[in-house]
Amino acid sequence: MVLQRVNLRVTDRIAPQVRFVVPQTGAVIGGERIVVQIRASDEQSRLAQVELDDGSGQWQSLAPQDPAQGLYGANLPAGADGVHHLRARATDALGNMSDVVELDVEVDNTAPQIEVTGVEHGGSHAAPAVAVIRITDAHAFTSSITVNEVPYVSGQPLPGPGSYLLEIITTDLLGNVARQVLKFDVGEGGEAGVVAPPPVKGK
Repeated sequence: MVLQRVNLRVTDRIAPQVRFVVPQTGAVIGGERIVVQIRASDEQSRLAQVELDDGSGQWQSLAPQDPAQGLYGANLPAGADGVHHLRARATDALGNMSDVVELDVEVDNTAPQIEVTGVEHGGSHAAPAVAVIRITDAHAFTSSITVNEVPYVSGQPLPGPGSYLLEIITTDLLGNVARQVLKFDVGEGGEAGVVAPPPVKGK
């Protein structure tokens, strides 16, 4: 009996799988860098390349962080505040390319905005004087408002004649801090200040 030898070639037409691990969809990030981590896998072939488009339209290869777990990553410059659109893809050794996965991440390195009306730094105001403080930010924030180191509520008339130190410190959820200090005097009698609506809390 003569056995015929046949060479079989296995063809792999299955593309790799790829997904973002970090950041998560809709994440808001502060700081100078965007940390990106991507997981890529292929059941039949080894991975040849994992790439990222940071929003510039240019693909760049990612360095392996843990090849056994299929993890690849990069630290990107955060760039300007706003939404950044990231894309990722992977290619195996036989040239099969994954679908492109996409993710939006928002960068926020802007501190809350502080607006004070009713009193001004270095000013001399007639009693009863009123300080109206408005704080705004794109995201949630906390704030501390004091007059002469005593908690103060925006729109509340100041106690009477004297020297005052108004200090406002506010921090948003990314850790961006704004501080404003006003020193002013309040003298005897005059027309009461106009009380405006209370300060806007975080959206």
